[in-house]
Amino acid sequence: MTIPKLNRKSKKLSKKHNPSIGDIISLNGYKGNYLEFCIDGKSQYLAVIKIFGIDYESLSPDDISTAFSSFAKATQSIKLPHKYVFTTSQPDLHAQLDYITYKQEKTESNYEKYLLQREVDRFNYFADSREDRQDYMLVTAENPQDLTRGIGRYINSLKNITAATICTPTESTYFLQRYLTLNSPEAISQKVSECTPSRVTVRDTHLIIDGQYVTSFLINSFPSFVGDFDLANIICNRYSDCIVTLDVEENNKQSTIRQIKRSVEELNGRSAVKYQKQTDHLDNAADFEMMTELYQNLSRGYEQIISATYRIYVIGSTLEEMQNKLRDIINDLGEFNIQGFVRVNELLEEYKALITPSNYVQTALPLHDTYKKQFPFYDESLIDSKGIYMGESQSGGIVAIDFFNRSPGRESYDIMTFGLKGSGKTILFKSMIQKQIMQGNKVYAIDIENEYGTLAKVLGGTSIRFTKSSTINPLQIRNAIVSSVDSDNVETNFACEISRIITFVHIYSPALSADASELLRKSLVELYLSFGIDESTDVTQLRAEDFPTFRELSKQLKDTLYEADGITFKSHYTTSDLEAYRELIRLSESLAEQSMFGNHSNVNFDTAKFVVFNVKALSEMDDNVFNAQLFNIISIMWAEVCNNVMTNINLAHPYDRVRVICLADEAHRFINSKNPIVLSFFEKLLRRSRKYDAALWFATQSVLDINPEGTDAGFNSLRRLFDLVQYKIILKQQSNCFNHLKNTFYQLTDGEIQSTADFEAGQMIILLGSGRHKIHCDYFVDRSDLLYFGNSQDVEEIIKGIYDSMYSDYNPQDVKAELREDSTYFKEAFAREVFDDLGLRASDNEIITSIVMGAIDNLITTLLRGGAAR
Repeated sequence: MTIPKLNRKSKKLSKKHNPSIGDIISLNGYKGNYLEFCIDGKSQYLAVIKIFGIDYESLSPDDISTAFSSFAKATQSIKLPHKYVFTTSQPDLHAQLDYITYKQEKTESNYEKYLLQREVDRFNYFADSREDRQDYMLVTAENPQDLTRGIGRYINSLKNITAATICTPTESTYFLQRYLTLNSPEAISQKVSECTPSRVTVRDTHLIIDGQYVTSFLINSFPSFVGDFDLANIICNRYSDCIVTLDVEENNKQSTIRQIKRSVEELNGRSAVKYQKQTDHLDNAADFEMMTELYQNLSRGYEQIISATYRIYVIGSTLEEMQNKLRDIINDLGEFNIQGFVRVNELLEEYKALITPSNYVQTALPLHDTYKKQFPFYDESLIDSKGIYMGESQSGGIVAIDFFNRSPGRESYDIMTFGLKGSGKTILFKSMIQKQIMQGNKVYAIDIENEYGTLAKVLGGTSIRFTKSSTINPLQIRNAIVSSVDSDNVETNFACEISRIITFVHIYSPALSADASELLRKSLVELYLSFGIDESTDVTQLRAEDFPTFRELSKQLKDTLYEADGITFKSHYTTSDLEAYRELIRLSESLAEQSMFGNHSNVNFDTAKFVVFNVKALSEMDDNVFNAQLFNIISIMWAEVCNNVMTNINLAHPYDRVRVICLADEAHRFINSKNPIVLSFFEKLLRRSRKYDAALWFATQSVLDINPEGTDAGFNSLRRLFDLVQYKIILKQQSNCFNHLKNTFYQLTDGEIQSTADFEAGQMIILLGSGRHKIHCDYFVDRSDLLYFGNSQDVEEIIKGIYDSMYSDYNPQDVKAELREDSTYFKEAFAREVFDDLGLRASDNEIITSIVMGAIDNLITTLLRGGAAR
């Protein structure tokens, strides 16, 4: 429903035709995340808000109703004039390409160069052939405090259907460069002073901005009845290379009621007039019924009127192109009974309207009956400035996420992934590892199912297979705290490591008494002092052999407890002391007898960027032994995180910063409610990881594994850990988890939760933080990557598929005969065809070449045996 326009006054505007850009707008810089700017001598503050869209065609009726209600509440709560901006243009991927190209120049690995070049080609293709649809909101106020309050109310009102986030100065600058230059900045820069075009020429019906022709088409007439999403579909989703803006403000309710009342009285008076045309009578009767209902709803508080101005900025490289586009748009809108006009001689004001509140037309729309049901946020996309391509959203938007991006609502880098077997969880993690390695970051992965060894070989990493003879001395102290980074940590590194050892012993022996635990703390300090190690010791300068083992600890305990004869107890000990000593001696001797815990460390790895700790063999051991060794491995991983901190000091270029990812698949094996001490340890790491340029990535099958139902201390600790993780990735889930998903992830709608049961491999919902930021993504993996991401069956299917596509017309018997005569020729020729089909070269990576050649050998064997290749 629309109602007649409210009265407005049009001021006389300047017709200056060649102003300098400084006369039009002055951008003075940022105060926090708000831009201070000046137009017509008036200083104001601007906030750029990114709106995350939704694919509303896939929403359930309940979800749509919730979306409408949230949008209405947000509109009423902001209490400031605001402007929505809907852009449809070629995506601006300069930042991503600059970053990837820089990384490509820095790496010495030929295969990483190939992977990065593949990303360059991909982003160049997107820049040329894809449309980037983005939704923003601009809010202006005379002081930052009003902006903060209004935006806060707006974001909090959107609930769980969509999300809005305040853009950082860098993000705002990139947006403004595209926006104020009407999608054609000469160069992408982080300088706000370079957001405006170099030249603006004003003509009666258009502008010339840096050589491109622009006009503004204002819509001032809609049909009487507007259906749900009509305006969103017609205006915001149809025109390429155009910018659509929507200025919105809330009308004064009492003034609106008076005007509606006068309209009702006028329409009622018309009913007494004898019309010549029956259609006129019907139209007035319909208008009277509509206005009466609106008046009653306004009077009873059920309705509110907002006023809006829709603009379409039409852009062309020539005047003729712009005029043709405008004519097509006018004709197109006319079919829907939508009309508008160009503000002749006022185009300079229309350029200013890009950034300032400019509700010029003031089309009156009932908030609840019409406006809220347009809900124009339809585009899902997320392109971080250092993001690597992940896939597409439901609405076809590009998803390129940098999990180390820091922006409001995204403060840390940790990830927790949930997905049933066959959901693509392991393939996802392998792909994400590869993306991190090719960016120069480091990855340390715990491999419980023996699935990451081939990936390590391809990427030039190291895979360490843990057995009973693989020793990590738990008493070897490593760097666990960097004081220059962790200045708010009250523990010294020495004290932190003592706590870590006690945690290890508790994992190995969960029944350890409190008295024995306290005795262990005291005894460890004494033991280290006897080895010349204290809080001031630089442990990085010590060898593995310089540290004590549990054998030395056991000996020290015995020497302290017994007299020289080794039998008689020293008389000054109480009964509780004796019991604590006995318990700790038994435990120390048990650990000393375990080859993996009782000797000096023999697990070493070089400076490889990717290290896999293969613990498949350990998984068959007792849970306490398995969990204790996993804890040791995690401690080593964290020590490497601390060592990496020093490499990020005094960087020559911000792109050189190295991140460290500690990854654990099937994480529920050791992160569960039965291990509260382990949970406490991980909670500390999660609270510190951001400061160390590090991330902890976990994967498991069900959300119940990490966030179970229950009330005891273990469950509460697990939920605290769960809450600390920044990103949650949800792949295919079972229906019996729906209620728990609903209670756990308030960002998800019922429809989204139910859809997870039907997800195919690689389909996921990514929750970007504790707020409402989320995005649906169909993850993309290059077919050639599956040669080493997947299993042997995946490799076989890829090679057979290529064979089928090239040799489908050949008679199997003829192929068999030729292979018997000379299989070497076929192998060499077909190998070239395989590499060409996959976009690879045999010289790119010898491991991949070996995989391909082995698969071709298997294919030849199958063909010679008379087996079908297809």
